[in-house]
Order: sequence, then C-alpha cells, then structure tokens
Amino acid sequence: MGSNDNYLYVIRADGTLKWRFQTGKEIWSSPAIGQDGTVYVVSRDNYLYAISTNGTLKWKVSINVYSLENYTYASPVIGPDGTIYVGDFDNYMNAISSDGKIKWRYKTGNWACSTAVIGNDGTIYFGSSDGYVYAIDNNGKLLWRTTSEGSDGFGSSGVISAEGVLYIGNWDGNLYGISVGTEEIAKSGWPKFRGTVRNTGRFGEK
Repeated sequence: MGSNDNYLYVIRADGTLKWRFQTGKEIWSSPAIGQDGTVYVVSRDNYLYAISTNGTLKWKVSINVYSLENYTYASPVIGPDGTIYVGDFDNYMNAISSDGKIKWRYKTGNWACSTAVIGNDGTIYFGSSDGYVYAIDNNGKLLWRTTSEGSDGFGSSGVISAEGVLYIGNWDGNLYGISVGTEEIAKSGWPKFRGTVRNTGRFGEK
C-alpha cells in the first residue's frame, strides 16, 4: 500500500514489515502486481515505478511529461502481454512496456483519471473527466467513445460483467451500464483496479 509519507509498504500476512520503497512524493493510487511479482505503482512525482519482489527499483518512467505540475491518482493495470496502462492528469492514457518504455499515449479531452479495465479481447476501457468513456485497442487506436446527456465526467474504475456490460460511475451521481463487444475482464494477472472483479487486490486470485 502507498502512503502520504512517499513510501510503498509491503506487509506480511502476520502484520510485520517486509520492505518499503521510497518515491519522490505521495502515493495516492493502488499498486498492480505483474505475473512475475513485479509491483507497479504511480507516485505524485509523476513516475510509474516498477519494483522487484525484494523491494529494489527495476525501472521508472515519467508520465505527465507535458505538464509536470499535474499528477495522477489512477492505478495501473496490466494487459495479457505485460503492457501497463495508466491514465494521467495530462489528459493521456499511457501504454508502457514491461521494460519501462512508453509504447503510445492517447489524448482525451480532459483528465484521464479513471483506472482502466481490460476486456477479454484486449480492449482498454476507461473514463475521462471530459464526460466520455473510451475504448482503445492495444495499439492506441480509438475504437469508440460514448457519453450521455448531463455527464459530468467518469472518474471511477470500471468492471465488465459476464454478459458484456461495462459498469462505471460518473460524477453526476449515476452508475452507467454500457454494452461492449467483449465478455468479462481479460485473463491477465491484473486487468482492472485491484486485480479482480471483487477488488480483492490478491495476486493470482481469479
């Protein structure tokens, strides 16, 4: 878990500290865990960190590269091929390879503050404060976007049901159900906020 003291803490099941990792600023988003145990977390210093299982830095990459006074509180998610996806307050959804290289950045009309969810076909779905929900393929191409009258902006993380409905919350106080072309979330290790449909945050749980 992240903290306002700039550290990511890893705590054993018995409550003792395993290790902690220091970033440059507060950590307001939840981490994601890769198939090999690598921990990915975003700090308000505008870096995405990849941290090995023993608490040492593997790499870090800057996001919000055009406006460093901004930051993100969206959480990273991981696709079936190991690509990490995370939105930022620079209005971009970022796709980052497992070795820390930016693959592409897709620009929305405002903050890309919603944690993405990856569908079973690899499509990346996320909301923006511009009032739209976006569907992007894994090459960064827009498949579609949708909104509704009176939409204030989509800031919550989404989930995809077995019936192929994307559920996502809006700042107008409503929960939206959007029919999408895939059923359920991707089979990758961490395809949505806190990893699983039930948001358990437990690595390897289905």
